[in-house]
Amino acid sequence: LIALPEGGGRLAAVASDAHHLAVLPNQSLCHAPIREFDDPIELQQKLEVPLAPDEIAHRDGGGAGKVPYLEGWRAIDKAHKIFGFDGWSSKIVELKREYEEQNKSTQRWSTGYSAIVRVELKDGTYHEDAGFGSCINEKDRGKAIENSRKEAVTDGVKRALRCFGAALGNSVYDKQHVKLTTGRRPAVPAA
Repeated sequence: LIALPEGGGRLAAVASDAHHLAVLPNQSLCHAPIREFDDPIELQQKLEVPLAPDEIAHRDGGGAGKVPYLEGWRAIDKAHKIFGFDGWSSKIVELKREYEEQNKSTQRWSTGYSAIVRVELKDGTYHEDAGFGSCINEKDRGKAIENSRKEAVTDGVKRALRCFGAALGNSVYDKQHVKLTTGRRPAVPAA
């Protein structure tokens, strides 16, 4: 789901499969006043810079080998540096429990949550994406729920931010870039 700015950064009408909504000019989806970026061309140039080798983390992807990804804290830090601390915000659109199970023999908990998160810029442009988080074999039910929910929201924020450009994580989906910057044969990127 994408809202594309019309002239001057104002929003056009937006529609999704599940909901239809119209956004009037000069009105943000989160009802904050729309503020334009000082230099949209400079902003676009910053967003097009791919991640540096030291910004790409790797995790075990099972049979896929090492999978490249952008850590949550780094995605947020880069968004602050590119947009400004007050130039963007995130909102949980939906948070849903997918499963919650207690192992009868060990009494430990496994939980999974999904989240839909919207990242909106101060000019009203936004992207939404889904995230997922899970916690396996946790003795404390509350801790399992907390960790799953936080992981789902962080994953959703990262996935929504990557839609803004290479600098915010989309470059980990570029296999050639990952290979050149890390010296590793790229696997399928982490979601």
